[in-house]
Amino acid sequence: MDPDLPTWDKVFATWRDYVDNRRTPTTLASQTAWRDLRRFAAIHGVEMPGEVAPELMTAFVQDMRPRIEVPTLNE
Repeated sequence: MDPDLPTWDKVFATWRDYVDNRRTPTTLASQTAWRDLRRFAAIHGVEMPGEVAPELMTAFVQDMRPRIEVPTLNE
């Protein structure tokens, strides 16, 4: 683990603070997906966000898809 790489918390804080007055509900909703990515990465041996590769993101999306699929247009 490279101590010079930004941590998960620092990357999330940078995203959160990038837009002035980002709405709290947006930040809270995004934390769930962020925590899921962090957990998924750890399971695959990735400890820092700078180590995330496109292949891991593809696998993460595939893993997440069944949990967030909307069964109908109205939902």
